[in-house]
Amino acid sequence: MEGYDVTVQSDFVLLRILGNDLPPRHESGQTVRNLRFILEHEPQLTGCSKVWILNRIVCPRVEAELIGLLERHGRRYNRIPFDADAYRRVGWSFEHMSKTGYLEGPAWDALSELEKQRINEKTYEFKNLYVMNNNGARNHALNLGRSLARWVLPFDGNCFFTASAWDQLREHVLAQPDLPYFIVPMARIIDNAALLEPDFVVPATHEPQVLFRSDARETFDERFRYGTRPKVELLMRLGVPGVWDYWKIDSWELKQPDPSLDAGRFAQAGWVARLFSGHPEQERVTAEAMLLRGRARRSGILSMIDSLDERLLREDWEAGLQPSTPEGGEGSGRREEGSEPWEHRDDQTRAQKAIDDIDSSTLASTLMGAVRGAERAVTLLQTRFVDARAPTGPRWDTAPADTERLQRFALAVHTLRRARTLSERDEATFREWLHHRTAWPTEGNLAQPAQTVTCDSGMALDLWHLTVAAYLGDARCVINLLKANDFRLYRSTGRDSGPPANAR
Repeated sequence: MEGYDVTVQSDFVLLRILGNDLPPRHESGQTVRNLRFILEHEPQLTGCSKVWILNRIVCPRVEAELIGLLERHGRRYNRIPFDADAYRRVGWSFEHMSKTGYLEGPAWDALSELEKQRINEKTYEFKNLYVMNNNGARNHALNLGRSLARWVLPFDGNCFFTASAWDQLREHVLAQPDLPYFIVPMARIIDNAALLEPDFVVPATHEPQVLFRSDARETFDERFRYGTRPKVELLMRLGVPGVWDYWKIDSWELKQPDPSLDAGRFAQAGWVARLFSGHPEQERVTAEAMLLRGRARRSGILSMIDSLDERLLREDWEAGLQPSTPEGGEGSGRREEGSEPWEHRDDQTRAQKAIDDIDSSTLASTLMGAVRGAERAVTLLQTRFVDARAPTGPRWDTAPADTERLQRFALAVHTLRRARTLSERDEATFREWLHHRTAWPTEGNLAQPAQTVTCDSGMALDLWHLTVAAYLGDARCVINLLKANDFRLYRSTGRDSGPPANAR
């Protein structure tokens, strides 16, 4: 384990999971601030060792700061690393779209913004499961803790014990060692400094944490993503009563679980504080505050994933990562001398060959520094999309495109721009054409049209938009268009990418 050699087993082990800040649910920097508060102020806990789990922290600077704090205080920690390449392979979830019948038309338009947000958040399910790794991290902590102590506390990273709260918990657990689970009520704190007052006590009425005996049979269900009652699902299996018994479950979400064989085998023990999130209006004991937390949580999830996707795409662009070479060396779009690039047997093949030709020519130019390859790619781009004879109307192709091929294409187009392969005059002409063909009159007006996601007008229209976005370096629009293409593929095949294979 990083930071410490574990050689002696304790009665208890407290493993706290440090994740990514999610504004507006959290204030930016709250994880670092709260960790510093814990390290500086939490007392020694009798019979308990402490371990921190760094759970897929996406910002290297933040992760380094967290590790620096832990190492300066001589604390044990364990990393679940964020693997950007693994994350890049995680796609979107669309199954619920066909189940609800939403996303387009009057049924969608009639929904409230809150309902639309909930449905849209489901589309991010697989990305949420990977990067938030909520129950995956809890099970990681639980499995690690079972090798360290008799009693395992896989808790959220902002949890804090006062000396009296810990003593109550330990007393309650050791008095009932036959029980495999203990429910630890949680109190949300608005002023962390209040915890330093002698004999501080506050009503603990919020969603509790769960303590496990090391041989307890239950674990957290990793199908439940952050924001969709991932811990509550276990509470319901164990038969722990609470406000969650009355929560409405959206039709597209996983249903209430069957009771566990261990249902009822739990007791309450002590309490724990949840340090300040940075937003007092979300921490109060009211129904309104609960709704605010839910909305802010969903907003934070969507914003964080959107920002991460854009960051990784821009990193790929800036690093000049090369498109993969299509089979056949120069690309499957190789043509006979004298033939026009659009003269192929059918629409879908023509579209794919055009993409691969531009892709492979750009690859050749960037790998070998060959001016000829770059010139050929520019010529192909112009003749395929600019020439008046080029078949770029919506009738060109109505079949969904391979999204990986489109990603290579977008990278190739952006690479041509960064390589300055066009003269200033040609680039100005090309930009004017792009804006004209896509009905996007200015660079500042590249927001994805809402109807794009449900448009079946064909690959040609997608390529027009993708060419503009990639050439002008609009990462957000490229991602939205690739997402729209994934949805077209789903509607054609009935299959989405499925949950991430390596979410743990």
